[in-house]
Amino acid sequence: MSQNSKGKLIAKKPIGPAKNSIKAQATKRRQVFRPILETPYTDVEWPRIEPETLRNLLELFIRALATYKDVESVQSVMTTGFNSTMKALEDRKKTKPENRISIVFVCKADVKPPLLVQHLPVLAAVASIESDPVKLVQLPHGSSAKISQVLGIKDTWIVGIPRVLTMELNSEFQVLQDFVFESVEDVLVPWLQAEPEYEKAKVKFISTTQPIVTKNNQKGKISKT
Repeated sequence: MSQNSKGKLIAKKPIGPAKNSIKAQATKRRQVFRPILETPYTDVEWPRIEPETLRNLLELFIRALATYKDVESVQSVMTTGFNSTMKALEDRKKTKPENRISIVFVCKADVKPPLLVQHLPVLAAVASIESDPVKLVQLPHGSSAKISQVLGIKDTWIVGIPRVLTMELNSEFQVLQDFVFESVEDVLVPWLQAEPEYEKAKVKFISTTQPIVTKNNQKGKISKT
């Protein structure tokens, strides 16, 4: 409040950014609608496993891993990282049957960001053969620390087991594979199994805002050719 020459109180106007200031220009926005193409490919769910079954799986898995005493022997027979496991799945159909990845264990709850493993169900389904599927097992929270400790490999959260290990008679891995194939369902991707057919594109519009560009803002800009 301030007083004029006659002593009357006058309310001061709020001081805002200058009309042509950068801040003022930034606050000038208008509503727009942006088109988004809707995908017909829905998210694929991971195979569901009962909690008790999952605990037994983890116990069998840790016991099997413990049969290997050093990192070199582990990495020579199975994949213990993201890149090596992805490559094994991508190349699976051209790999000898005895060396194909048959089970992929993923500590999904321990992975950050989760986007890293979002594609795994589809990749496992594509890599599967009708008589030789890939089983995808998501382990409970905290499994990564246990696996890393047993293997002696820091931050291990994904392990691929090839059939060559499970073919060893009376081995811990044979017991593990039998239990996995009995208790874990195959990955199902409906749109991979359905007959292909044309679908009309579906476009959605979302409401958002964008800055208002004035002629003054456009002055001095050099067009690129």
